[in-house]
Amino acid sequence: MSHWRKQDVEEGDAETQIPFKVYPIPTSDFVTLEVTTPSDMEFYGFLVNNLGQNVRKIEKANIPGGVNRVKLDVKDLPQGEYYLNFYVGQKQFIARILKMD
Repeated sequence: MSHWRKQDVEEGDAETQIPFKVYPIPTSDFVTLEVTTPSDMEFYGFLVNNLGQNVRKIEKANIPGGVNRVKLDVKDLPQGEYYLNFYVGQKQFIARILKMD
């Protein structure tokens, strides 16, 4: 059984009005990305380890305006620091994720 310590991390880009959250940080098995878009937009992303290797891919999709959530399974990844790189429209965003066993 996993024990989660929930700590929401508020991040975002005020200039483009696309706020996002990544939680829980740290995580042991799943991480949720929550993105709020002003209108329908293209979205895709990937998770990289600290060596720059892609370890997860979020397929390209058109997401509706409003709050959207993507849940990533990371339980099989080794403990360490990862970076969630994602694109909403033409803007890139990066969030740091800490995976604990």
